[in-house]
Amino acid sequence: MHTSRRSLPGCMRPSDARTEKWHVCPGRPPILRGAYITEEGVVTYAPPGGRGGVLMDITLDERRGRLSKWLDIIKENVTEAVINQHIFWEMQDIIRHNPQLQKTPSAFYQWMGAAFVHSSALAVRREVDRDPKSVSLVRFLTEVRDRPDLVSREYHRSLYDRLGDKELADDLARRTYDRHVGASATALDQNTVQQEIDSLQKTSKIIRHYANRAVAHYDTRGLSEPVPSFADLGECLRVLETLVLRYMLLLKGASQSTLLPTFMYDWKAIFRIAWIG
Repeated sequence: MHTSRRSLPGCMRPSDARTEKWHVCPGRPPILRGAYITEEGVVTYAPPGGRGGVLMDITLDERRGRLSKWLDIIKENVTEAVINQHIFWEMQDIIRHNPQLQKTPSAFYQWMGAAFVHSSALAVRREVDRDPKSVSLVRFLTEVRDRPDLVSREYHRSLYDRLGDKELADDLARRTYDRHVGASATALDQNTVQQEIDSLQKTSKIIRHYANRAVAHYDTRGLSEPVPSFADLGECLRVLETLVLRYMLLLKGASQSTLLPTFMYDWKAIFRIAWIG
């Protein structure tokens, strides 16, 4: 009765569709309608139905500040996807270890599986969106690749000034940059960043296709790529998480081993309570 790991559900026909209002997550910076920053770092403005133009160019520090804000948004999206994945498979374990649940048919299982698959597919789709008005990991990596001095050794060292101990700061910055970039490197290697982009695009390809044609839209052409498996989704989320953790460290000096938070309460406690009296 539980959802199989073999493949994600295909395109489902809508039934009893409801219109709901969606809200922007709190804390995300407002975006000026029609304004965006090109990959060359030029802020442009193209109002609907009107003629746009260049507003300004931005400095290296401004680029870093913008990328830092982008990374916060990207991290929020990927963290949510990682949490959803963890909870989904924990729920599968609960079902697997309860024979009575396995014998009880319920639309709840289909709802849970569809909610996880669709939210995860859209989360992946967001991070590989190349639209110049979008905040995404692939656009973040593209800018870092084209301007590797954005995350130079000198800049990374400056993140440790807050320690107040120059010798300790020098040592930590040196060891971190040596390990994650290269012992003789003064800036990121463009080929390495391109490999990261390639890895992200490769692991996300069929998931993005599925999201575009079966989740975000019901495409009349149907799917021309294989239906992604749960293993495909898991690998893509692993790549996303690895890249976010790497650049949180290099660009912001924030060291984490995982995006999955430690729950400070028993989130499974609600399943030990009878829901229907």
